Amino acid sequence: MDDNKLFNVATKIATPLSLASLSLLVLYGIYKAIVGMGIFPELTNSDTFQLLNNIINKLFILALVAMIIGVCAYIFTKRFQKEIADGPGETGGEPIPPNNDIKITFIVDTKERTQSAQLLGDFTAWEVSPIDMEPINDNQFQAVVYLEKEKRYRFKFKTDGEWKENMNDGYKTTKNKFGTLNYVIDVE
Repeated sequence: MDDNKLFNVATKIATPLSLASLSLLVLYGIYKAIVGMGIFPELTNSDTFQLLNNIINKLFILALVAMIIGVCAYIFTKRFQKEIADGPGETGGEPIPPNNDIKITFIVDTKERTQSAQLLGDFTAWEVSPIDMEPINDNQFQAVVYLEKEKRYRFKFKTDGEWKENMNDGYKTTKNKFGTLNYVIDVE
């Protein structure tokens, strides 16, 4: 599996897997507290309860493993996000686009002095793995992304941590489910 595919899988599972596992671990703690109180002694001595208790203990172990995988996937995406987005880095040269994808350069003009800008969209799983944009000058930033051909992508920018709502940057727009606008790009 190449780095981009592994990175894409990790970005999609990191947060949901960690949150689901955390929820299961909390429920397990509540279950163990209730059983430990001895409120239902006639139930806790039955064979059926012992079987269910054994199954729940095994599910706890699975939830713990899932949480560890989710946290590792999150750390992996944060650690390697820039390297994968930038390409080979110190080896020099232009990164080779995976699967003959198209190189797209996104530029945002913030119209005022800005410290940081991020690119978020379908291709970053939105806020799961935003792309930090490189400054061109005090109010312009750019990011280079390789996108699959013959697809439409929705995206948006964040500047200094806030969604950029001034949608007059020359990109096509479409209304989203929140009633605001997203940019769209059709990659041919």
